[in-house]
Amino acid sequence: MANHRNNDLDQIVLDRVTAAAIDRRAHNIRYRQQQLQQLHSFLRKHVDTICKLTMQDSNYTDEEAGVEFSLTANAVKTLYDQLDFDECLKKEYAISRNQSNIGARTPIGIVLIRPGSHSRFFSIISPLAAALASGNCVILELPPSLRELDSFLRSELTILDHDAFVIVSSAVTDTDTLSRCCIVDQLTTTPHVGTTLSSKSESMTVVIVDRTAKMEDAVDAVCTARFSFGGQSPYAPDLVLVNEWVRDEFVTLCVQRLSAEAARSKSETSSGRAVRQDIPMNGTAPVDVLFDTRGIKLVELPRNTTSTDCSKVSERTLRIMTVSSLTDAVTVASNNGPYLAVYAFGSKGVFGPARPVSAASPSSIELRYETQMMTRTRPEFVCSLTGEKFEDIALARSANDTPSGLRKENAYRSLREDALRSLRPIGQGSGSSIGFFDQGIITGMLAFALPALAMLGYGGFKTVLFCWKLYESKM
Repeated sequence: MANHRNNDLDQIVLDRVTAAAIDRRAHNIRYRQQQLQQLHSFLRKHVDTICKLTMQDSNYTDEEAGVEFSLTANAVKTLYDQLDFDECLKKEYAISRNQSNIGARTPIGIVLIRPGSHSRFFSIISPLAAALASGNCVILELPPSLRELDSFLRSELTILDHDAFVIVSSAVTDTDTLSRCCIVDQLTTTPHVGTTLSSKSESMTVVIVDRTAKMEDAVDAVCTARFSFGGQSPYAPDLVLVNEWVRDEFVTLCVQRLSAEAARSKSETSSGRAVRQDIPMNGTAPVDVLFDTRGIKLVELPRNTTSTDCSKVSERTLRIMTVSSLTDAVTVASNNGPYLAVYAFGSKGVFGPARPVSAASPSSIELRYETQMMTRTRPEFVCSLTGEKFEDIALARSANDTPSGLRKENAYRSLREDALRSLRPIGQGSGSSIGFFDQGIITGMLAFALPALAMLGYGGFKTVLFCWKLYESKM
């Protein structure tokens, strides 16, 4: 009975947000600015509560919870700063000034957000802010759970327009509704219906540490990425390919770093965290456990490990594999791909959900979701697509009307001449010029031939001179 009542309530709010999408209220730039202002005000007002609930739900440290909140608030600020009122008006009224707006885009209408579990707060607010900034209405799916943060957002995030932003407790399954939505799917469970921004969180991430890398910096970057935020980040390194020449140094520094990390780590009893003790291998390939303390592991995989033996790491385990060269590392990475990301010598960009697959080119590495992802192209043209000459032919009133007939005839002749005009030259050289290797050959030949010719000339001169003297002596 309760589920039926919840479904009815969800359908009511879905109808409400659909109506808001139809009336296009979210397209107005002032409306978008106001919604982002209110969202940012909500974050600043509840910063302490949000950080506290994040620590409770994810077992983050105080510093990690603060980082998540700061990055989330900065994402909202960045999207707000991208809204330029004057530029928006200039593009909106370009048609009235007889100007084309080829790069015009229009909101999809409704964005459906299905957030993932890692960095839960960032995963919810980041796409929400992008959807609001791009002029869309938003449906946020927050199923009943034990997460305190979800309960808080469900009850307190009421500052936004209740017609354009709704929270539902059950998954939206109506095919018609899904087909009209841009689905932000961080769970990778949604079939491809309509526009879907899927985060491929199951793909592995690889790090390549070459012999030329600074080991201290590489170890710091890799360990920070792997063991921060509970080791749950989709961008945390799943496999580290280390050059064999620096393998011992890398392992030594890693063990020192992990020993310090284990000393600071809370035990399973005191923290309440269920630490997994299995080595993340699907196959039967043996592994060399180099360090294992308090759920923090460092293991080395053999060279014959394949993609079927490796899986995505979801705990605080660092896996390394020795390679002979950078080329060898690229070969191994290619055999075990595709990967979510590849870091050369380590990287710290490991926060938030996996960047969704989108046709839009990324314009910022900080933002996981951008306004281009939630809009469609809708170019606006003022001039004729077929050109003025075709218009002259089509709009001429009659060939019997002398001015109009001459105009039509001239336009047709000009159009035909343009069609028969040769294409511009490619501009490629004839190939007869002296190239780089030709110059080397000629230089070598000259270096060999000039001394030989000089000697030959000198020898010829001496021969002629001798013959002349011999001739004079006989005379």
